[in-house]
Amino acid sequence: MVKKIIAILVAFVLVGYLSIAGIIYRVGKEPATYNDIMIDIDEIADQSFVTEADVRQQLKAARVNPIGKVIDSVNTLEISRVLERNKLILEAHCYHSPDSVLHIDIVQRQPILRVKSVSQGDFYVDNEGEIMPVQNIVPMQIPLATGYISKDRASTELYELAQYLGDNKFWRNEITQIFVNTNGDIELIPRVGSHTILLGTADNCEKKLNKVRKFYDKVLERKGWNYYKVINVKFENQVIGEKAISK
Repeated sequence: MVKKIIAILVAFVLVGYLSIAGIIYRVGKEPATYNDIMIDIDEIADQSFVTEADVRQQLKAARVNPIGKVIDSVNTLEISRVLERNKLILEAHCYHSPDSVLHIDIVQRQPILRVKSVSQGDFYVDNEGEIMPVQNIVPMQIPLATGYISKDRASTELYELAQYLGDNKFWRNEITQIFVNTNGDIELIPRVGSHTILLGTADNCEKKLNKVRKFYDKVLERKGWNYYKVINVKFENQVIGEKAISK
């Protein structure tokens, strides 16, 4: 009986000791904090619109810079949301590593059209039809659209036209500029020849440009690439060549 009582007392003392030791350990241990950020930005054709400095500045401005903060107190989802407000960033993924470093992987938006609008200024349109601001300008082999262009038209009609031009090997290399004139008509400026292609609207652009391609093969090969100043495919089932004025 005495031995049983002693065993019970020892058990109570041991449990109490372990509990107190655990509390002391938890109180005495410093919580882990972030000591650095590692930023990885996927490059588009070896180029970046977003820089590490941009990302760090955005975190600082939004007061979500994690360096020096307790790891468990940092909301990585909120950091992702903050970064994705940047119109140049498509996605931002955050995770931490055992060495107390926050890793941020950035997926940039990919522009397919550069726009210089008389009324709306300078901007890009990306491959999802979203407007991108011009920042950290880098040279890219994408069409340039100029003239009287609204952002709404740029992100819809001209976006679809740019997609078609980018997907078609011949026209991707042939068209250097898209121009929208004061009447709202779309004109294409080719690399070869002194003519312009009057498209009108981008509706049925594939059909219209197929007609231009046939006109190239059947007419310009005989007449010469500088014989016409305008090739008009604005109207249904018509290709109208406006002759250049002879000097």
